[in-house]
Amino acid sequence: MTSVYYPTLKNSVRNILLVRHFESVKNIMDCHGGLGYALTKKGISQLNDVVIVLNNLIKNMPDSSLHHSPSIQVAETAALISSRYGICPIEHMELKSAYLGPLDAISNKQANDMFPDAYRLMSLWRERKIEIHSLSNIGIENPESFWNRVALVISSLHTELNIIVCSTSIMILLAHMLRGVSYLPGNGYLHIPISNGQTIDFDLVHGKPIINEVYTSKNLVEYLK
Repeated sequence: MTSVYYPTLKNSVRNILLVRHFESVKNIMDCHGGLGYALTKKGISQLNDVVIVLNNLIKNMPDSSLHHSPSIQVAETAALISSRYGICPIEHMELKSAYLGPLDAISNKQANDMFPDAYRLMSLWRERKIEIHSLSNIGIENPESFWNRVALVISSLHTELNIIVCSTSIMILLAHMLRGVSYLPGNGYLHIPISNGQTIDFDLVHGKPIINEVYTSKNLVEYLK
């Protein structure tokens, strides 16, 4: 049986806060993957809601760090958080979004028109009818490689509070990884619908995820049980 590389968390790590990037032009265009686009005005305003979560965490855990992936909308989201709290953002190439093969950086309409078979599989994934390994057939990034590069970043964390600003694919992976759900067939690595600005706070001391209900879809809490 394949052995899964789970990151080893340092004793100093008490909390990992996942933040999906704020709304960007790519969300309006209905595009997935790629290098990304700038935040919209609505996206910039979403900082106000995330601050509600961050204020309390940073007050109780001043030893904090801010990490983000390299895409434009993620970097801009991290910069907004950085300017508010004075935490220097750290960019990690290992946190870049999963490569989506022929569907990368194109809209859902383009994907359906140009690659209908691949789009059909991707739609089944988004409907939570198939697990991540089933998408390997359309040429996406190998799930094991994707998992391993992200695990390297998690293993390097050392502050009490670790804020990770990321794209949907990274946030879904980390939500599974931090709950011990691997990419192997039958383990339940399914799509999780996550809104722009959604936060998932993994309180490692008390061992449970805390959902920011401002952006929570009605099924998210159930998906993370």
